[in-house]
Amino acid sequence: FVFVVQGIGNVVIQIAALVLCKKCIGIERASWPCRYASIFEREFRLWMKWFGKPHSEFKLFKGDFLDEEFRSILKSGNAIFVNNLSFNNDHHHRLKMCFYDLQAGSRIISSKPFCEPNFRVTARNVNVTVLDNLENTVSWTSTPIPFYLQTIDYSRIEQYFAGIAKKRGHENNSEQSVCPSSSCDEIKTISKLSSAIIELKIPTLKLKRKYRKR
Repeated sequence: FVFVVQGIGNVVIQIAALVLCKKCIGIERASWPCRYASIFEREFRLWMKWFGKPHSEFKLFKGDFLDEEFRSILKSGNAIFVNNLSFNNDHHHRLKMCFYDLQAGSRIISSKPFCEPNFRVTARNVNVTVLDNLENTVSWTSTPIPFYLQTIDYSRIEQYFAGIAKKRGHENNSEQSVCPSSSCDEIKTISKLSSAIIELKIPTLKLKRKYRKR
């Protein structure tokens, strides 16, 4: 679990307390939130140890999530939460580019979508679903804030490039397999690069609507 712009670290620490994760990571660059996050972390570890309660491993970083040192952290995350509602266009775009090589199946929850709902480019579908609103979802405003769930799925764009390779193979009457292992690796690489180039959108997102009982 990775929280981009974690604030005082309360969400990261709560996830560490409630969910069994390999690692929970928070990133924040503002000095005052980081100061309170350090106090929060110290008290949490103290009381969890006192009561003998286990928790997932977690780490709170101070720094800019756009720095190169955090690229590997973002890439390894399969559950990413980002409050990008107040990001300017430059930060929003640069963060989007950080997501182009995420692992397949990674999920991103954001307060602003990284592409418009029902966006379509050739064989790639990008479906953004607004999660059901809940009251008092955040502490910094009483206004309901929508959140968006996005799941990385490279399969459709890989099928798109595989179809092109197959068509060329038939045209050339090639007796070799259309997609040997080396060609498949090339297709995956091309699909990732194309995701960053075409309309500057992140890779194919396949979203599943989750319904809650009111």
